[in-house]
Amino acid sequence: MQQAGGFFGFEGPASTVKAAATALSLSGIGNTALYTGAGETGSGFLIVSGDDLPVGTDFQVMGMTAANVENNTNQEDVVYSDNSGKRAAIVAPGTDQDITPVDVDYAAYPVGSTPPPDNRGLNPAAQFTWTGGKS
Repeated sequence: MQQAGGFFGFEGPASTVKAAATALSLSGIGNTALYTGAGETGSGFLIVSGDDLPVGTDFQVMGMTAANVENNTNQEDVVYSDNSGKRAAIVAPGTDQDITPVDVDYAAYPVGSTPPPDNRGLNPAAQFTWTGGKS
């Protein structure tokens, strides 16, 4: 378990992360799960973010490359490449999406807003560190 900026995150096998994400979502607690493999497979990292975050609230998982994002919040998760800063994907609330693998940097935006094409001007909220899915 890690804590950063008042937010919690943990990593582990995809099945453990998926179970925790589902339980939190059923309890009405917004969260985003990131997976190293397509289709919510491999290892995962879960960030307990809550809902209704300020526009552009930014989360990073340093050292993790994600291939799937599961958005269990009431806002869009806008994924940016940590390397290039360019927008890589927009994941709608209540969905998961396979994405072109990117180092993890994502921000929350209200549904219907127009997220910027790059990650300049985001509001840094929490930075976590990937240790290989061992936590």
